[in-house]
Amino acid sequence: MSIPILADLIALGEGFTTEFKRSFTPDLGREICAFANATGGVILIGVDDAGTVIGVEDHNRLKCRVQSVARSADPPVVVEVESAGEVLLVSVPEQHGRPYFFGGRLFVREGATCQQLPRDEIRDFFFREGLIRMDETPCSAFDPSVEITSSRWAEFAEQAGIDPGLNPTTVLENLHLLSDDRMTHAGAWLLADDITRFTLQASVICAVFRGGTKTHILDRKEFNGNLYAIYQEVMTYLRAKLNSALVPNARGREERLELPVIALREALVNAIAHRDYRSTAKVQVYIFQDRVEIVTPGGLPAGMGEKDLGSRSVPRNPLLFNMLYRMGLVEQIGSGIRRIHDACREHGAAKPTIDVSFDWVTVIFPRSVESATTHVTPHVGRLISVLNGEMGRAELMDALALRDRHHFARNYLQPGMYAGLVEMNQPDRPRSRSQGFRLTRLGLHVRDSISAAGGAKPTIDGSPDWVPVIFPRTAESATPHVAPHVAPHIALHATPHVARLISVLDGELGREELMDALWLKDRRHFTNTYLQPGLDAGLVEMTQPECPRSRTQGYRLTGPGLRVRDSMSNAGGA
Repeated sequence: MSIPILADLIALGEGFTTEFKRSFTPDLGREICAFANATGGVILIGVDDAGTVIGVEDHNRLKCRVQSVARSADPPVVVEVESAGEVLLVSVPEQHGRPYFFGGRLFVREGATCQQLPRDEIRDFFFREGLIRMDETPCSAFDPSVEITSSRWAEFAEQAGIDPGLNPTTVLENLHLLSDDRMTHAGAWLLADDITRFTLQASVICAVFRGGTKTHILDRKEFNGNLYAIYQEVMTYLRAKLNSALVPNARGREERLELPVIALREALVNAIAHRDYRSTAKVQVYIFQDRVEIVTPGGLPAGMGEKDLGSRSVPRNPLLFNMLYRMGLVEQIGSGIRRIHDACREHGAAKPTIDVSFDWVTVIFPRSVESATTHVTPHVGRLISVLNGEMGRAELMDALALRDRHHFARNYLQPGMYAGLVEMNQPDRPRSRSQGFRLTRLGLHVRDSISAAGGAKPTIDGSPDWVPVIFPRTAESATPHVAPHVAPHIALHATPHVARLISVLDGELGREELMDALWLKDRRHFTNTYLQPGLDAGLVEMTQPECPRSRTQGYRLTGPGLRVRDSMSNAGGA
C-alpha cells in the first residue's frame, strides 16, 4: 500500500473495518477473529488511537508473529501482511468458514470495537450464519401421537403426494421431519392445526388500509393453521380484496386479477419459506390503495446479498423449502424472483420493487389507482347523498329518517368509514359528543361522479352484500370490466373457484357431492377456496343455517347466486 493511500485510511479513523494498534500484542488474535467473523478489515500496527503514526521496527519478525497468531485461530484465518513505511498492515479478507474462535472464545466486531460474545448470544450467531437451522431443530411441544390424527395425515399425504396407506412414522423419518421420535419444527409447521401453539410468530397477518398509509385500517385477518393452509387462505384473501376483470380470450372469457397471481404466489411462498422463524415478527401482507406489500422478517439469509436476488438461492430453512417444493408450492428452486418479474411483465403490471434491510425483505407490487372500484352498499349510497359539509350523528339520522342508532351505525356510518368514503372531523376524539362526519376526497369523487353521470346514474344493487357502484361511460371510452358472473347492470365479485362452485350447485347438495362434482379431494382446500368465499359473498347458503355443523348439512344457491348463474349462462355466447 502506498503512503498516500495509508494516510487517507488513517484520516478516516477507526471503524467497523479498521483498527489501530500502537504495537504488536498477543491479543491481536481477537481482532483478527472479530474481522473474520464480520466482513473483513485491516489492522494498522504502528498507529495509536489518535491516528498518529508511531511506527514499529523489525517488520519481517512481526510478519511471522502475525501469521502465527492468525494460524492459531480455530479454524485458521488467512491474512495478508505488508509494510507501508513504518506501519505494518494486516489485511483480513472476508472469510467463508465462520465462526472463528481465538483461545476458545468467539469475538465479533461491533462498531469500532472488538467484543466477546456471551454464551447466550453465540447461539444467535450460529443461527444467523446458517450453522443451525430453525426448521431442523426438534419441536418438543409437538406430540406426533396426539397431533397427527388420521384425517390430518390423509390431508397432508395428499398435499405431499404420499400414499396415505404408508406408515406415518416411516414416511416422516424418510422425509427428515421426524428424528428420534421427535418432530422437527418444519414438520410441526406443516402438520399443525394451529401453528401458533408451537411457534407463536409463524402466523401471517393480512390487512387492508385506506389510502397509502397505515393510519386507517379497513380490514385485518390473521391466519394460523398449518403453513399449507395459511398459504391457501392468504391467496384467497388477496383474490377477494384485489380488483379483477373478465378478459376475453380464445376460449371465451376468464377472470383476471389486477396483479398476476403467479407473482403474488411466488412472493408469498418466498416469505413463508425464507423468513427467520426466530424473529418475533410475523409475515405481513398489506393492501394499500396504490400498492401491495409482502413483508418478510429476518432480512436475507447468511451468504446472500441484495445483488444475488434473482440469480441464486440460499434457503434459510432448507428442510421446509424442500417440503414446499414437494407439495407443489415452489415450482423451480432458485427461480422465484425471476418468475415474479416475468409474470408482472407478461401481465402488463408495473415492475415490483424489493426493499432489503438487515431485518426485513419487502416485495412491493404497485397498483393502478385508476382501476380501483368503489364498493358501497345501498345504505352507504343514501348516506353519501345526504352528507353535505359536516354533520353530526343526529343530523344524519334525521336526514335519513332513521331512529335506530345501532342500525344507523352498523349499516350506514361504519361501512361508509371502512370504505374510505366518510371520515370524522375529530379523529383524535372518536367518542366526542360533538363528533361530526364529512365526505372524504374519495366520497366527494363518488358523489360528483353520480351528479356528472346525469341520466346515466350509477347502479347500486339492492343486495345487502357489498357490491361495486358501476359508473356508466360512453361507448367510445368504455372498457369491459366485469366479473365472471356479471349481468349488464351489476358486478358481484367472485373468484374463478366460486364461479365453478356456482356452475355445479344444482338444487341442494352436500359437501361430499359438491367436492365430487368439482373433482376435489382436499376438504380444507374446498372449504377455504370454494365454499366459504361463496357463503361470504352471499351467493351460497346452508339448508340448515341453525345447525351449521350438522352432518346432513346441504348447500344451495341464494337469489343472487341464481342470478349470477343465469348471467353466466347468458354470457356464454357474448
